Amino acid sequence: MFSNTPLRTKMIVYTVLGVFLILTASTAVIISTVTTQEEKLAYQQSVEMASNYANQFDADMKANLAIARTISTTMESYETADRDEALLILENLLRDNPHLLGTYVAFEPDAFDGKDAEYTNSPAHDGTGRFVPYWNKMNGTASVAPLLHYDSSDYYQLPKATEKDVLTEPYFYEGVFMVSYVSPIMKEGEFAGIGGVDVSLEYVDEVVSKVRTFDTGYAFMVSNSGVILSHPTHKDWIGKKDLYDFGGEELEKASRDIKNGIGGHLETADPTTGKTVILFYEPVETGDFAFVLVVPKEEMLAGVADLRERLLIISAVSILFMAALAYMIARSVTEPINRIVKDFKSIAQDAVKGELGVRADTDVEIDFQEIPKGLNEILNAVVIPIRETMRVTNALAKGELKERVNVDVQGEFRELEDTLDKFSETLNMIIDDSNAVLKAFQHNNFKRPIQVKGQGDFKLLTDGIEETRLVLDRVTTQRREAEKSLLEYARKLEHSNRLKEELESIINSSPVIVFLWKYEEGWPIEFVSENVTRLGYEVEDFTSRKILYGNIVYPGDLEKVERELARNSQLLVTKVTSMDIPDFSLRSYYPYGWLTDTPVTLRYTYSHVFYVRCFEHHLNRH
Repeated sequence: MFSNTPLRTKMIVYTVLGVFLILTASTAVIISTVTTQEEKLAYQQSVEMASNYANQFDADMKANLAIARTISTTMESYETADRDEALLILENLLRDNPHLLGTYVAFEPDAFDGKDAEYTNSPAHDGTGRFVPYWNKMNGTASVAPLLHYDSSDYYQLPKATEKDVLTEPYFYEGVFMVSYVSPIMKEGEFAGIGGVDVSLEYVDEVVSKVRTFDTGYAFMVSNSGVILSHPTHKDWIGKKDLYDFGGEELEKASRDIKNGIGGHLETADPTTGKTVILFYEPVETGDFAFVLVVPKEEMLAGVADLRERLLIISAVSILFMAALAYMIARSVTEPINRIVKDFKSIAQDAVKGELGVRADTDVEIDFQEIPKGLNEILNAVVIPIRETMRVTNALAKGELKERVNVDVQGEFRELEDTLDKFSETLNMIIDDSNAVLKAFQHNNFKRPIQVKGQGDFKLLTDGIEETRLVLDRVTTQRREAEKSLLEYARKLEHSNRLKEELESIINSSPVIVFLWKYEEGWPIEFVSENVTRLGYEVEDFTSRKILYGNIVYPGDLEKVERELARNSQLLVTKVTSMDIPDFSLRSYYPYGWLTDTPVTLRYTYSHVFYVRCFEHHLNRH
């Protein structure tokens, strides 16, 4: 798909794609990690905030419980049993701790000083005379009154039953919603009464309602049983509703955790706003109360969303920046490469034309200089052996077989030069040996054999010379045997030639004209005696085949001439084949014709003498 795509485009696409994938993956990981961390941090901050408030209230409750213990401990060791003094102690504690609603003691019948009957219906006493004073600020100012409902209320009955410190569940006392911190008074191991303090939940509601987190987050307190102790907006829920009233498995689980003193958080819908909120609850150890922090999820994770958007914007900007950077990098890389490629192409075109002297331009960026240098080295490595090979080859072509390669090359070029040297040596040996044989031929010595046998086509050469030597040796032997016969024949031939010359002289000076022509259609003339000029022709008219023999024969005699020639030709063949002379002699004796192997076929005929009618025919034509 990208095979025909320019390198610059590929680099930009691959770089941008790679950066996009990397940034996408890294951004996703970063966003996921940071989001998780931010969420974790937001959750952790909210948990810490809830825990801090829970610890703060736990400290307050412990302080209140400590006051209650102080009262009970004081009464346990109080030996004077002065009721007025005890009332003064309770009054001072109430005035020294403005957040307290009331301070009190309540003794079992006659457990304080044994004089209950003397104090019947007196101030701070009820009809039984028991010492049950209750200093309180229910009406806004400190005053003392006897405790009520102690025979049935938890604030008295629970410490009596358990003989342990007790933080009561929130309850209404004379129309005031409060909790009591009570400590039992033990004398000689027996329960003698209680000492305690009351804290109005209006104080708790006032403090907790001021808690704010993020933009609209708020807090409230619940009791061990899930009863709502405070709320910033729904005051009517205080003491009258609990978490179970809002339904949902999540809130039921939170209620169970609070009852068991376990902290946690959950996602639910805020019953007041309908928004999705994260509800964090942390136990207040003293009394098993719980501080509940309500945080809108959208607000808590607003920083996470903002961070996610910023990271996405940064990633998009990074991708655009990397695209521009990739373009610049691709351009800086491809431009010198394009120049190098263009240079390479020019060199390749020149090399195809056989111009091997062209070299690449090394004036390029330093990072790419090794490429044209390498190309030039390759060209040198190729050109030098080629030129040396050409030099040696040209020398061999000129017959300088001693010439050898003089350059130091390596690898396959070395093998090429070694092969060329070996070829030169082999050719030189073959030629030297062949020359020796041929020189022997010049001295008619055909006994000297070929000693260096070539291979391939050289073998054909050496074998051919050897076969020629053998043939010449055989022919020479035969020639020597025939020389004796030929000497005699030569003598006779010389005599025949003299007769021939005399005959030609007689013919040329006589009225007889002699023709030698081929026994073919039209009888083309090979030879005519010079006295043909008597007929007005030139010898060249016939030998150039401008005029054929058949052109000068009288038309009425053509048929007769053909029969006569056929008969004479047959007689000549019969006569020649009956002569017992070698082929060499026949060729000498019949210089104007040649004979094939038996059966003999005569291709040329010797002569024909004009008939008178031919001559007349010639005269008539002229």
